[in-house]
Amino acid sequence: MLREIATPGAGARGLVAPAVIGIVVVARLLLLPWLGLFNDEAYYWEWSRRLAPAYFDHPPLVAFALAASTRLLGDTALAVHLPAFLLSLLTSAVLFRLVLDLFPGRAELAWTSVAALNAAPLFGLGAVFTTPDAPLLSLWVATLALVWRAVHGRPRLWYLAGVAAGLGMLSKYTFALLPPAILLFLLQPRHRPWLARREPWIALAIMLALFAPVVAWNAAHGWTSFAFQSVDRFGGAFRPWRTVPRFLVAQQSVTPLLWIVCLGGLVRSARLGRAGSDAHALLAAASAVMLAFFAAASLFTYVNPNWFTPAFLTLVVAGADLLLRWRSPALRAAPLVLAAAVTLLMDVQALTPVVPIPPRTDLATDLHGWRAVGERLRALARTMPRPGRVFVYSHRLQLSALAAFHAGPGLEVTRLGGRRDDAYDDWARPRRGEDAIYFCDDQRYAPPREPFARCEPAGALPVTRGGRTVRTFHFWRCLGFEERRGAAASPRAPPPDAAATAARAGAGALSAASADGEGGGDRPPRARASATPGAAPPRSRPAPRSPPEPAARAEGASRGSPPASARRAGDPARAARWGAGRGRRAAGDPRSAAHAAGPAAPPAGAARGAAGARPTSGRAAAAPHAAEAARSAAAAPAADRGPAREAGPASGLRPSGAPGAGPTARNPE
Repeated sequence: MLREIATPGAGARGLVAPAVIGIVVVARLLLLPWLGLFNDEAYYWEWSRRLAPAYFDHPPLVAFALAASTRLLGDTALAVHLPAFLLSLLTSAVLFRLVLDLFPGRAELAWTSVAALNAAPLFGLGAVFTTPDAPLLSLWVATLALVWRAVHGRPRLWYLAGVAAGLGMLSKYTFALLPPAILLFLLQPRHRPWLARREPWIALAIMLALFAPVVAWNAAHGWTSFAFQSVDRFGGAFRPWRTVPRFLVAQQSVTPLLWIVCLGGLVRSARLGRAGSDAHALLAAASAVMLAFFAAASLFTYVNPNWFTPAFLTLVVAGADLLLRWRSPALRAAPLVLAAAVTLLMDVQALTPVVPIPPRTDLATDLHGWRAVGERLRALARTMPRPGRVFVYSHRLQLSALAAFHAGPGLEVTRLGGRRDDAYDDWARPRRGEDAIYFCDDQRYAPPREPFARCEPAGALPVTRGGRTVRTFHFWRCLGFEERRGAAASPRAPPPDAAATAARAGAGALSAASADGEGGGDRPPRARASATPGAAPPRSRPAPRSPPEPAARAEGASRGSPPASARRAGDPARAARWGAGRGRRAAGDPRSAAHAAGPAAPPAGAARGAAGARPTSGRAAAAPHAAEAARSAAAAPAADRGPAREAGPASGLRPSGAPGAGPTARNPE
């Protein structure tokens, strides 16, 4: 292999690929110390502080990688980025070795394949931001390399392939698509005898044994993670006219010219594989299975580019083999040079705006301003009446995770409310009487709606890049957290009758998966309710005091079905908390009425409100209706104050999909 590394190709033609690799890798290395944290990356850093066999979103391997890095280098941005960078180098090295195994003596093909991989913007993002895709890619290509060697004369490597596959399953559930691809490769007549031997099946058993802790965790948590990554993510309505174009655009994340070359290479590999080429048969199987799966999924849901990145590992080899058959040196170099130029431009854009992209479209917007947010949160915490009993929260897991990283260990940060479940639901929750700092940004502006005795604006923080404001954060002081009646004081100590309460709370609630989802799997529960015989008719609510649409959205969101994980039988405490809160709303609780009808000012007026608005009190807002609410609560039997109500005009609960209703489908978080 050293000889092939030293001799990439004949003449200057063979120097293009190594030059592309060197420039891109050095640029990443220089970028790492100055690069801010990506929002999902900060969320996985939160996992690394609470190691577990699995999490709501993914298996745990990325958390263990981040834990090792941050224990060694501290909680710094460089320590969080470093695993992605190192694993990208490992992926490149193993891919180089795999190509030499598939096509012995073709060093130029190996160099070109690795250059195409590193030049692609899709792989470039994953090489600096640590997500589950970083270990997934390394273990995907390592498993392929071991299987190839096992099939061609070293059968004991099947066992090592089983270990690599088990670790791959601990990286991301997407790895489950590789065993079917290997099976497709083994179904060729010349490899079919392997299906009668014990080595592949022992490898499969090893993979499943390593994955067993994730299965056990899911069993103990109501199968929430499996459901989220299967039914919740892919169970949308059939609307290909909306979702398929997104899938086609996502494929261009490797740059259009390089993607065309890869697709041409896939077609050629499939043809050569049927004609008897073992190497091309493996390339076609490993790429086609994943692309076919997500092509089918794109008929029902939005598919993000990183979901099918593993298929790109073998696509670049097939594409490079096709590319090297072109006679023109300029045409051979064009896809690599263009992709590398886009990747380098993205690296520069992450540090300073060189392309005038709108802030809401520019991915780099999320990387800036967080140090100032952390300083503002610490300063606000010092001004609270009880600084020792203060927590920070937002409605979005991405904001909460970044705030946790930049605010430091002295502040507890969590996520309350929001449009989807996540790992924060399994961690510590606030207790009665605690004070909080709530914050959001102008991209998804939403005032606090949680049950506090009082919330008041605490200012705004604009973030500027290149001399213009690209984002504004808004802050509130919230005093005296008030738990829902009948809810558990904290998930650390659920009440003994939580299961019974959960059963009553969820008896009439029905939830259905819907279409139209955004990547990242932010599928919220659908707001729907069914009738329960004998339920007391709910009182009509007063009209909202502020612009009707935001208030209606807040009301609809507050009355929805329980979170997806609460609907699983394995999490009665969360269902109990949801059911108790909804029971208060059904009974006309004044605090709940205040939050449901509270104002939701548009972002344009947020700064003015932060500067001079009077403190708002949920109890004061609900005072005119408190007596009526109390009479309604007294008249309704306790068992009839549960969540089951007929969705319609009589109940005041809009059916899902009605104008002004809460989030009904996969409205992206």
